[in-house]
Amino acid sequence: MRKRSNKVVFTAVDPGVSGAVAVVTRDSSGDRVLRVDDMPTQLTGVRSRREVDARGLLDLLNAIISGRPGRHMLVIEKVNAMPRDGAVGAFTFGKSVGVVLGVATVLGYSIQHVTPQAWKKVMLHGTGKEKGASLKKARELCPEIYDQLKRQKDHNRAEAILIGMYATRRMM
Repeated sequence: MRKRSNKVVFTAVDPGVSGAVAVVTRDSSGDRVLRVDDMPTQLTGVRSRREVDARGLLDLLNAIISGRPGRHMLVIEKVNAMPRDGAVGAFTFGKSVGVVLGVATVLGYSIQHVTPQAWKKVMLHGTGKEKGASLKKARELCPEIYDQLKRQKDHNRAEAILIGMYATRRMM
């Protein structure tokens, strides 16, 4: 009989087409980022628009579970569409969140939602709510993966990492 691990592996998601997925765990030496990926996307066929690729996300989340003993929890940022997004943007964003939740549910992840206000209060300590603040903080906390956070557009990866680190501190 296999021994079950008590270790919790957090898969943190900054949802949306330009979002990211980070895998974070905590051990005696602190938080460890096991991997960070951009959200898998595909073309919709309409004016070069992109959408979350459900099959690609399924493969990604399945790969995260495979070979990693422990309890797997998906932590997703609880966000809403903004009025400036417009109807198409809001619908696309909502669809992206739905794809993430559906795929995670099928794979058996436990799912927790966290508001941007909650994780930013803990992880950014009032240093700013701009995306640049998240990128700066993630670079500071994870110098070993700096090469995956070197571009300005990597702020979504940074946010996924920080959501995961928030989870290791608040949800264990």
